[in-house]
Amino acid sequence: PWARPGEVVDTSLGWRFTNPVFTAHDRGVEHPEDPRTRQVTLSMGETAEEIAALDGLTRDECGAFDAPGLVECAYGDTTASRTVVLIGDSHAAQWVPAVDAAADSLGWRLTTMLRMACPMVDTVDGYNNRLGRVYTDCSDWRQRALDRIAEAPPDVVIVAPASGYKIPGDEWRSGTEVVLRRITGVAGRTVFVVDPGYVGLDLPRCLARSAWRAGDALDPDCSPRDVPGAKAQAEAQRQVAAAISGIEILDVRDRICNTAACDPATQRPIQFWDHGHLAPAFARTFANDFAALLAAPASARDG
Repeated sequence: PWARPGEVVDTSLGWRFTNPVFTAHDRGVEHPEDPRTRQVTLSMGETAEEIAALDGLTRDECGAFDAPGLVECAYGDTTASRTVVLIGDSHAAQWVPAVDAAADSLGWRLTTMLRMACPMVDTVDGYNNRLGRVYTDCSDWRQRALDRIAEAPPDVVIVAPASGYKIPGDEWRSGTEVVLRRITGVAGRTVFVVDPGYVGLDLPRCLARSAWRAGDALDPDCSPRDVPGAKAQAEAQRQVAAAISGIEILDVRDRICNTAACDPATQRPIQFWDHGHLAPAFARTFANDFAALLAAPASARDG
């Protein structure tokens, strides 16, 4: 479906190779036939686009770089009267399996508003290396998304942005506050998900190479790498969100392994499927966290 004469379509999801380490992991997946809980190890025949399609995400629809305007995608109980909106970039998209499962279990409709590499910060558009131009689509999309939320306020908006953008600290904080205040001013409730961060390398690929070349001079180092500024930006956004009355915060950083202290290479199930996005099967293990937020009574929310 991606055959476009003369054009090369980039994907950060990449290919996944089978090997004994991953095969052993896959045998532990409870429901391998279920796309929402499938294995994180994929065969040569499965392209990145097919992987994304399993979770309802495609580059020309739900989270594209270059899709015109605002694209909304529906999950969960699409006929439900109660709606939760998940908005953000690819680090919001990584939570779709969890929020979808939560919405489905409670009889809610999930609507996604996603734009890859577009920060949830009121800022000027930056240069995007993949597109080879200034990413003017980003600010246009963000404005359309915020306008859409104001036009049809959902019961809950979940804001789940990535960190690690090349945006100065003061601008990062002030731009985050502008966006969050616009959402809280119209949405029934607002939940801010603190960015869990990056592992800093393509972990599945590194583990595959390590299993193949174990013990020789080419055996790769699969220890995590820091993404400059990412942790500081994530914490800055958490602080901004905490200072705005009415925002509920979901912070699961202590349950995600992306530091040498816990060694991501030894975690099972494998938590990351590339340098900084959670594997769908692992992300879905947080469904109960999102369900608890959606189902929380008013007294618990206000307290």
